[in-house]
Amino acid sequence: ILSSHSESVAFIPSASQWVFRNIFITGYRIRYAKHYLFVEIDTDEGITGLGEAGNWTFLKPTAEAIREMCDFMIGKAPSRIEDWNQNFYRAQYFRGSVVMSAISAIDIALWDIKG
Repeated sequence: ILSSHSESVAFIPSASQWVFRNIFITGYRIRYAKHYLFVEIDTDEGITGLGEAGNWTFLKPTAEAIREMCDFMIGKAPSRIEDWNQNFYRAQYFRGSVVMSAISAIDIALWDIKG
């Protein structure tokens, strides 16, 4: 039973309150740390997003999948997070742990850029 005192209030800005900037992906780096794999995605405004691939068994294939996906993103807007996610997900016939980990790492890095 919910108490009448507890309220959840959220501020949802209108479209006129959003600030749209032209940010573009300029590069990326893949970092190995023991049995972890990270991707750093850079923008032209100096913002870097960090994402982790949670596939500890197949680091090299996951890194290669990240490279393929990030190469495609260079020069494009990082703000289209859901579009990137769906594009990478639906472009693959076989979506095993390697592909899903790569998509996840990129997704996390893009949300990190967005703030």
